[in-house]
Amino acid sequence: MLAINEECNREIMLYLSNNLKMKPNGTYFKIPVRYLVRDLTQFSAEEIFLSVSLLLQSAFITKTNPENIVSPRATSINGITLNGLKYIETVENNDFWNKFKKHLTVDNILNLINTGLSVAQIIGTFI
Repeated sequence: MLAINEECNREIMLYLSNNLKMKPNGTYFKIPVRYLVRDLTQFSAEEIFLSVSLLLQSAFITKTNPENIVSPRATSINGITLNGLKYIETVENNDFWNKFKKHLTVDNILNLINTGLSVAQIIGTFI
């Protein structure tokens, strides 16, 4: 049975943060999920598809044609939301991540973000 992999969630978000490039009109070039499968070889395709689905449902990332429900394999990511940026700020420090990753689940961070806490306050809840 496949389980949520928080390390995979983190690596996808960091990958997107480093690779999403802005067009002159202010929108982003899309990144097909198959690129994540190709480049994040430490995770299985199934782990990546599950993480992308979770990150979309948590509104950390946006996809092209959001009204169309298609398989994660055919999805392209075209943005990171404000909550997604807050997630990245919270998990990007490797020392902090390694110390607190068992508590830094997408659900926990989303719940803390939804309370209106700043990134510094979120990090403070774990220190």
